[in-house]
Amino acid sequence: MRRLPLVDAQPDMILASDIVNDQQMLLLKKGASLNDKNIKMLKSWGVAVVEIESESDLAPDTVSNDGSMNSDDIAKRIEERFGPLGDDEVMREIRRVATDIILNRFHQQDAVNAG
Repeated sequence: MRRLPLVDAQPDMILASDIVNDQQMLLLKKGASLNDKNIKMLKSWGVAVVEIESESDLAPDTVSNDGSMNSDDIAKRIEERFGPLGDDEVMREIRRVATDIILNRFHQQDAVNAG
């Protein structure tokens, strides 16, 4: 089982746990296979993190063994996807803002799951 930011979820990944919304309504059951439609639905419900059985599309160091995530991990992941930023200040700011948003969503979902 691996915690994965929903933005990194891919079709055919298998959920390792049920996903519920803030009102404890079941959105998807454990064992469900993700697809484009249900990923979009989860995003619309504000789900930020999912637990998956498959690790096929996740870099090993994106989420640590204890389930935590840090900005260096996210920055590395963004650079892998979009390439180096070079001297472009605008792109550096976009990466900084994107990193903040991803971390915020990850920690918000952590708080929901803990509470």
